[in-house]
Amino acid sequence: MTAGYNVQYPALIAVRDISYVIGCIKGGIVEGDDLRAQIAVIRGLQNPDLAKEMKRNLPWFAGSVMERRRSDSNVKFAWFAIFDLDHIEDIEAVKRQAIETLPFVHYAFRSVRDGVKLIAEFSRALTDIGDYRKLWPYLALRIEKALNLKPDNTPDWARACYYSHDPELIVNRQFQAVDIKLALQAADVLLEVEKMKATGQQGKGATGQAGATLKPGGKDADQVLHASTLPRSHDHQRSPDPASDNRSSVHPLNSSSSEEDFEKARQVVTQLAKIRIPYKDWVLCGLALYAGFGERGRELWDIFQSNPWFNDSDQEMNSHWKSFKHVHSTTIETLFYLGGKYGCE
Repeated sequence: MTAGYNVQYPALIAVRDISYVIGCIKGGIVEGDDLRAQIAVIRGLQNPDLAKEMKRNLPWFAGSVMERRRSDSNVKFAWFAIFDLDHIEDIEAVKRQAIETLPFVHYAFRSVRDGVKLIAEFSRALTDIGDYRKLWPYLALRIEKALNLKPDNTPDWARACYYSHDPELIVNRQFQAVDIKLALQAADVLLEVEKMKATGQQGKGATGQAGATLKPGGKDADQVLHASTLPRSHDHQRSPDPASDNRSSVHPLNSSSSEEDFEKARQVVTQLAKIRIPYKDWVLCGLALYAGFGERGRELWDIFQSNPWFNDSDQEMNSHWKSFKHVHSTTIETLFYLGGKYGCE
């Protein structure tokens, strides 16, 4: 995901893992800034215009990875789509219902004000904005039918979502990622059905003949609708390099990294663990360790737990490490570069 400091400064961005973003929402602390009091004030305001203005000062995140600054043209790929449900009377009930009825919704949490945010996850990175703009209304339609609530019309893959605070954020432990191929097929069918309903052509099928049934690839619309999610056990890897979606989770560089590299990496990590470095560089260290040594690199990753500047729990360290195996765009040289950057060679 991409995270930003302020929507008014679109060039101040960084890449963050979804587990980090979710942890920030649950804890109310983002990049060391405690947002809990600020969000509580916003929620208590009676003036919606003032609340909207105060929200603009909150940090944000997006479901896509961008370069240089936040804009549609700078998106490299998107793993997630975010949906807004505003002015919800029973927020907790809607969160639970979303998780129970929408398998592609991975996370549900209260928004900054009085709404609910839903994060849907794709089975692979989307690199085509046209595909994203086709999938977004299709998923929004499924949400509307399941919850009887219409999401805000925000099919923008660079859209900024303000960090909220919700200790009761719900994680769907049984979620099924959206299968892109089937979902695009279903989108064509169901959106065409809705179009025909709106124009009073309910009795006609895709060919325009009365009584015809919409059957993409031999399946009717309802079958495709329920087949457009992919069970978690399938080959679902969250890689920031879309070209690597079909690669093995074992990095090809693992076998070529030498014992000498491992000991050099140990020295660098031991020194880095004693100083304060930016969070993004710490994550890059972990990515580089997995790229260079695979699971063996966990021994070196754990050295960072002694860093006095960070207080990540064992669970958080483990969550980060598991996410590193799906990244194929970093090498062990990144660690050595960072070591040189901070004088730890």
